[in-house]
Amino acid sequence: MSREAAAGRLIAHRGYSARYPENTLVGLRTALQAGANYVEFDVQFSADGVPVLMHDADLLRTTGLAARVDACSIETLQALTAGEPARFGRRFVGEPVPTLRDALGLLAQWPEACFLVEIKSETIERLGVEPVAARLAEELAAWPGRCILIAFDERVLAAVRRLGLRRIGWVIEHVDAAAWHTAESLRPELLICDY
Repeated sequence: MSREAAAGRLIAHRGYSARYPENTLVGLRTALQAGANYVEFDVQFSADGVPVLMHDADLLRTTGLAARVDACSIETLQALTAGEPARFGRRFVGEPVPTLRDALGLLAQWPEACFLVEIKSETIERLGVEPVAARLAEELAAWPGRCILIAFDERVLAAVRRLGLRRIGWVIEHVDAAAWHTAESLRPELLICDY
């Protein structure tokens, strides 16, 4: 397989997370520079409803702060360093917690890239399906075809589809008849089995 063909299938999980802090702009940028055409990252919402890149519901592992993402304002989150101090020490001091809008800005520099944007279940449980779907559809609308919203929760995927977002991916926890039935009605572009 050629390098070009391999790069077309390369998905960077949480950015270039083996060498850089996960879900950060430096991690996303270096994954794209390394040839990944697909970059996955996770989204949680701040206390004031701003989508930010963060996998965990709490901030301890990635920033060192013992607090939940959804308990912090965007101002508080952006003042933190998302450098994964236990893994990288002080190497990435000053690397901010990016907003979804910050991350999407990278797409302008890489016209062949596609982002897999995973909305975390904690946000959906806290804010509800419809408000989360509306905010994500609004944020991703400027990049039709360049972003695939992925989630474990099929309800939010159906909701963003109703709002005009076409590209979705469903992460299924079990492969059974019920999952296949739901997948047939949802018709996601990606069907991801996590277990």
